[in-house]
Amino acid sequence: MTLTITFAYLTFYITEMIHASGVLAVVALGLWMSKNGRTQISTGVEEFLTETWEMLAYFGNTLIFVVTGVIIVYDLG
Repeated sequence: MTLTITFAYLTFYITEMIHASGVLAVVALGLWMSKNGRTQISTGVEEFLTETWEMLAYFGNTLIFVVTGVIIVYDLG
């Protein structure tokens, strides 16, 4: 669990440091993990890992929409 989050952040950070697309690098990491990493993770951990990443994605999306709403309201006022 901790390794997947760490790898995602490190991939993004290192790729941005070399002036490449961090988002595309994380997508490539996700594709690689879905192909090669599934055999290294037990089924119980895989379910927990999937739920955790879904929760993080939900929080990220919620944060983006709240911040966008606040900015729009601030600009209109």
